[in-house]
Amino acid sequence: MPDDRDPLLTAPRDFAPGRWFGRVVWSAAVLMIVAAVVVTYQGILDQSTERIVREHGLSLPSSASNPECRGDAWHMILDRGASSTFEMARTDLCSFVSTLRIRGSHLMIPANGQYQVSAPWIAKRPIASYECDSPTGDWLNVQIFPIDCKKVGVRLYTDWN
Repeated sequence: MPDDRDPLLTAPRDFAPGRWFGRVVWSAAVLMIVAAVVVTYQGILDQSTERIVREHGLSLPSSASNPECRGDAWHMILDRGASSTFEMARTDLCSFVSTLRIRGSHLMIPANGQYQVSAPWIAKRPIASYECDSPTGDWLNVQIFPIDCKKVGVRLYTDWN
């Protein structure tokens, strides 16, 4: 007797629901792990001095602390930017500035929300602003802010166009 059931609505005879469910769960877990590795590697969630070094191409002093990173430099599309802040000892300021290839004092930090950092000392007036040649991008802007008698804050913005 012929089978009148629609073949698209019936499972094959060797279909095992438990095995199918296990494969779906396993595949989803692998995809989540791969996504987490990619996100971490690309620096989307990374808030570290290593990310600052990678995105801005600068050597940071050992006193560098409290890093904050923003921007879309992690993707490799042409128009992107990286905005970062960190704090360092005032005694390291001269050696840090000496590593910059300063072109002038013009400054441009985009107002886009993705580049805004939340360091409280950003509200103060910077004690120095530099437009520099960038080791990694098209240009680099550096601002130095006073924090207290022992520390300064540094704000970096690198742009790729």
